[in-house]
Amino acid sequence: MPRTKEQNEEIRNKTKNSILDAALSLYVIYGFNGTDMDYVAAEAGVAKGLLYYYFKTKKLLFRELFNSVLFQTLEFSNSFLIADTLVSPLEKLIKYSIDIFGIGFKDPRYIQFAMRMPFDTYAVFGPDEWSKGLEGSRKHIDNLNQIISEGIADGSMKCRDAGYGANSFWTVYVAALFNFTKMTSGKGNDIKYVIDYEIMSGILSFGMAGLGVEGDSWKKILKKHYEKEEKNESI
Repeated sequence: MPRTKEQNEEIRNKTKNSILDAALSLYVIYGFNGTDMDYVAAEAGVAKGLLYYYFKTKKLLFRELFNSVLFQTLEFSNSFLIADTLVSPLEKLIKYSIDIFGIGFKDPRYIQFAMRMPFDTYAVFGPDEWSKGLEGSRKHIDNLNQIISEGIADGSMKCRDAGYGANSFWTVYVAALFNFTKMTSGKGNDIKYVIDYEIMSGILSFGMAGLGVEGDSWKKILKKHYEKEEKNESI
């Protein structure tokens, strides 16, 4: 019995997603210039001709990969801000930090992608569109800016400028991402990590100090979060 139109579409989507997943696995190791289309085909388990059927050029493959990964992380980022409008800015910043690092702990490739992507955006998108390619990365800082602006308004954060505070806090993120990338290097994507209170406390310490937030206030919120998580897991 011949396949239905829906079945063919499902197969095409599955194949395309397998190619993108293979490209991501190779990209975080070799970067854009070091990832060959032959390697992508082999990693995805498809013929080279089929790879080019879906993506005519390497740049087109990586443009879709970049857009896909950025869409997934930004969808989380934007939905988070909408969903947590009722909590305090400090609670929001802590929960945002836990969740955004949680994405990387579930799949280290997303952290490794975030480290490499800014350096390859020009090569992937070209001179006319490279700035658009960076907009997704910049959006995370914009969301931090929004949270910190709320914190300055309610007095929980003492920094003078939300934009400066957001960039400083993002720098802490990047440093932590870099260390985590080294930690996971060569260990495979099936390794599972737990981002516990001690790890998150270490990540947040410098960022919170830069925002003028006293340790007792944010650590109390952070500890309460993990106590709640432990209680939910025991039920």
